[in-house]
Amino acid sequence: MSVSLTYSTVKGSVSPEGRASFPHSKFSERFQPWSPDWDKPVDFSSERITYHSLPLAKEVYASGTPDGYSNGETVLLFEGKDRFLLVRSDFFTRLLFTEPEFMKRPVTVGTQGPITVEDAFRTHRLPDDAFWSMAGLPGIPLAIGVNASLRSSDGTMELLAHKNSQAQGDMADTVGPPVSAGALPKFEALDPNGLTLGKLVDECMRTATERELSGLPIPELSRHAAWLDSGRGFKPEVNFRATIAAESILDYQDAVCMSHAGCVTAQGHLDSNGHLSVESKKSLDSWGLNFQAWFLW
Repeated sequence: MSVSLTYSTVKGSVSPEGRASFPHSKFSERFQPWSPDWDKPVDFSSERITYHSLPLAKEVYASGTPDGYSNGETVLLFEGKDRFLLVRSDFFTRLLFTEPEFMKRPVTVGTQGPITVEDAFRTHRLPDDAFWSMAGLPGIPLAIGVNASLRSSDGTMELLAHKNSQAQGDMADTVGPPVSAGALPKFEALDPNGLTLGKLVDECMRTATERELSGLPIPELSRHAAWLDSGRGFKPEVNFRATIAAESILDYQDAVCMSHAGCVTAQGHLDSNGHLSVESKKSLDSWGLNFQAWFLW
């Protein structure tokens, strides 16, 4: 079957066809497999972290809080030696560990410095490393991202999202996973009894899917791959396979168009093993794929 890529939009957005994609070779260099202990327990903290309380934030935001962000309270996950810890925080704290603009600014922590947050993630990988406690944090921060493909149950069609120009994290005006979000759990929605990293990530993916698919039935979701992005401070990313009935593909295509700038529908791009064919890789080179897109296959 020949490869077919079609673009649809309800917002009048210009098709991304003809734009260079993030090279697959660079993806392979940038991403490292991540094999966490999915059964490691997750506990809740009664504390709250604000950027005002963190010396490193005061250095990063020396000229005041960043413009262009209106998000309020969020949740951060920290990994300790024997457990993960969920802590409420403000959004400016989360930006310290997610946005390249801030992760690349040098800070001094205790006797360590100057060092960027990005380099700290690179050189202080152990959750009980003293660097993180000196920074006033209860472990190594894990700003996990989750993303999912949307593939028909017969394996013939797949939906990709053309991201809006306001999308954060280098995703603006690119093509990638139709469902992607930070793993931001709601405390009140989680059962603290027996909560593990795997259960937490699965719930975050379910919540993100529910939010982005405009009330459509949540697809069958299964964890597919987990990676560390060495280009963004070894940020963890967990990819899911989302399977939808072939006869419902147009409904989900409309939902993707509503949530994003538009939708790219791919057909005939997979081989018998569900991987991209050589021909389809060449076709997708000119559709502005972002680095997350290569998770899907």
